[in-house]
Amino acid sequence: MKLIAIIFIGLTLFCGFAKMIFENYFIDKVITDIKVIEKYESFKLYYSYSGLGSGMGSMQPKFIVNGREFVYTKEQNSYFGKPSMKPDSVCKGTLRTTSIDSILNVVKDINDTLIYKTNTGIMSGGIHDISVKFGKINLTFRLHNATDSSAQKIVDILNSNISESKEKLWLFDFPDEK
Repeated sequence: MKLIAIIFIGLTLFCGFAKMIFENYFIDKVITDIKVIEKYESFKLYYSYSGLGSGMGSMQPKFIVNGREFVYTKEQNSYFGKPSMKPDSVCKGTLRTTSIDSILNVVKDINDTLIYKTNTGIMSGGIHDISVKFGKINLTFRLHNATDSSAQKIVDILNSNISESKEKLWLFDFPDEK
């Protein structure tokens, strides 16, 4: 009988100790997750391409990030009057925190609010807009048939968060401009 009582007391203590360890781990994990959400909740990113000339009115990519959540659609980003087609959803997801940190590292030392580049050799084409806002960072790339190495790095980072089965985001690529 004493042996059963000792085993019962031992199991009770062990289970209580295991429960306490599990609860502390779970609480720490929840607190960490909340801190990550709070850290990035003001992060905003916008990517779009608007077709011009013969591309006017075509369905083009739009990628919007609020906090860590993103929505990727195909929309009629350029039109006369009002759009004639409804947006198509491509995918939704959560941006990895390492991706946000990488994007912030790309733009943190750019001491401007607008990077505007144009390629006057192309009369039609289109315009890429990429905006990043977080804390004191408020930067927009407006690329009219042009490319920019920092903007390309951002697009590459965003693409790493998009499923392989989905169409990737892009920028103009002119090998002679690199």
